[in-house]
Amino acid sequence: MSIFSEKLTRLMNEKNITAYGLERLGFLKRTTITKYANGKSKPPDKESLEELIRMMALGTEEADELREAYAITKIGEPIYFRRKHVEDLLKVINNTTVYPFELERHSCLQLKRDVECITGKVNIVNILSVILSSEAEEPAPAIRIAAQPESNRELMSFLTTIASTEPGLEIEHIFCIDNKSVNEDNAYNINVLKEIMPLIVSGVSYTPYYYYEDVRSHINQFSSFPNVVITSKYMMLISYSLDRAVVSGFEELIGMQRDIFEDLKKGCDKYIQALPGPLDILSYYEQVVDGTDNIIPDFSVMPDPCLFPFLDENIMRKYARFDLPNIDAAVELLIDRVRRYREGMEKKAEISFCTKKGFKEFMETGRITEIPSIYYTPFDPEVRLLMVKRLYRAMKKGTYKLKILDDKFNIRNISFACYNEYSMTYCYNHPIKGMLAFGFRERSTVTSIYDYFTTLEEQQLLLSDAETERFVLDILENRGGDSNKRCIIKTISERRSV
Repeated sequence: MSIFSEKLTRLMNEKNITAYGLERLGFLKRTTITKYANGKSKPPDKESLEELIRMMALGTEEADELREAYAITKIGEPIYFRRKHVEDLLKVINNTTVYPFELERHSCLQLKRDVECITGKVNIVNILSVILSSEAEEPAPAIRIAAQPESNRELMSFLTTIASTEPGLEIEHIFCIDNKSVNEDNAYNINVLKEIMPLIVSGVSYTPYYYYEDVRSHINQFSSFPNVVITSKYMMLISYSLDRAVVSGFEELIGMQRDIFEDLKKGCDKYIQALPGPLDILSYYEQVVDGTDNIIPDFSVMPDPCLFPFLDENIMRKYARFDLPNIDAAVELLIDRVRRYREGMEKKAEISFCTKKGFKEFMETGRITEIPSIYYTPFDPEVRLLMVKRLYRAMKKGTYKLKILDDKFNIRNISFACYNEYSMTYCYNHPIKGMLAFGFRERSTVTSIYDYFTTLEEQQLLLSDAETERFVLDILENRGGDSNKRCIIKTISERRSV
């Protein structure tokens, strides 16, 4: 029996509903309902499922249970729950907010011996806070960690607090990515990204490294001290259960642990690559597409629509902040990339996911997500209107596919673009430091995010094409009047006739 059939049978028994009774309502044949109940078949589509729910007079919770069971049966448990994990990840990412903290300062840790053994989680957490905060007092503070993020939340919390107050701090972090999770629902690897996201967007120099292993066998209670923290003055080894630790200020021991850390790092890949400026972002993009014809990302996700291809040289030169360093070179690269981008759209359509709210905010502010706001002045209303006109024409031509997300998506401070199934860029609008950009190439997580967004239509989480076109036309009507709308439609008709 399938999950759907088990849930259906239980609900029918609880509500004393029979296959014969449903057949008498004229909805389905007894044999069809029986096949649903014994797992030999399922409703062919969501419309049939909704009709079944209506005929059974299910309450809200009961209906949701049956819908979930239907979705699991249709696509399989691993895929269903992987998409649920991605949905939770997006909520965490979108709601990650960086606030400054007041850090309690500790100048040093008083050890009685070169090496001390500590027991009790409370004692270990207290000593850990002293070690980390005392490092922040150093002229060039640096912390090295080998620890799994999801099982060391106190450690991750301390690091995030310190990072928010110490802009000069450097953190290197090694952790394991589960090679078995990839073939299941990928919950473990997605949760890793959830846990380190506050550190990623803190704006501090945080470099996470990863390697693949079976986490359940590699890092477990049989590993004496799987968690390692190294600073300039101390090293600390912490047990899996966080209730035993060894701490030392002995220089030779600290040096040995630092060497072991560096050796381990050689077998790792960077989990993210920080992209601090426009030249870095463009260079990363060139690395990703080098040697391929795939100049266009498979899709982008932002509050506002992707408007990058609708810029032109005049707009870029007029609104660029030429008083900033390296802006000349960035503008030249941007002009060239826009040209190549437009050529690429003739071969592969741009797919842009956005929200209604984000689209409207662009029309109100003249700011676009793709370019950090520090590098240009806001576009004037007539330029905003011009860019939306170009967007609409590209939609009608088929070179641009606008996908407006369901209202449940509340994308605000984040954006990302997937270039393929294993590479993406992620941007966060930091409240103080402005836009922070990163490159991601850890395949299991990027692939999960890729799958989620490329199946949104199947999950019925998008406006229809007709609703999307109506929304864009309403934007143009409100900003340019009826004559503007007629002008656009006339232009499209003329292009088709040619």
